[in-house]
Amino acid sequence: MDATKNIGREHAKWSPVETTGYRMLPEMNLKTRIVGATAKRLVNVCPAKVFDIEDDVAVVARPRDCTVCRECIREPEWEERVELTRKRDRFIFSVESTGAMPAPTLVTEALSVLTGKCDLVLAALDAALKHRTTHDNGVDEENPDVEMDESEGS
Repeated sequence: MDATKNIGREHAKWSPVETTGYRMLPEMNLKTRIVGATAKRLVNVCPAKVFDIEDDVAVVARPRDCTVCRECIREPEWEERVELTRKRDRFIFSVESTGAMPAPTLVTEALSVLTGKCDLVLAALDAALKHRTTHDNGVDEENPDVEMDESEGS
């Protein structure tokens, strides 16, 4: 029996990740104080059970559980009382592992690879800018006493 080690870029069978995804963090605000029977109706209308009742007052208890199904604002009565938005600068990432590596390790390794790729892009940009600056000035930065012909600058 032979064992082969490779990476997911070659074939999906070598990828330790099953499913990944992200979504913007939902944000719910109660515009008015919702109490009593109305608070109980709000708790029951949400299939994700995001709302709770504390001291007979409705509160947003589990905002991360919201699937943005919009049931809490579907009826005009609720739309006037509940504000449902998404935070555009906050994300919930989901990573499922095949079991070959734990999901936190996968994310850490992926971020290391991404960091390395960003470093390569930054180095290439720096080199391109240095090359352009050298040719735009008409002066060789390594030998500033030597001027370049215009034909060398192109």
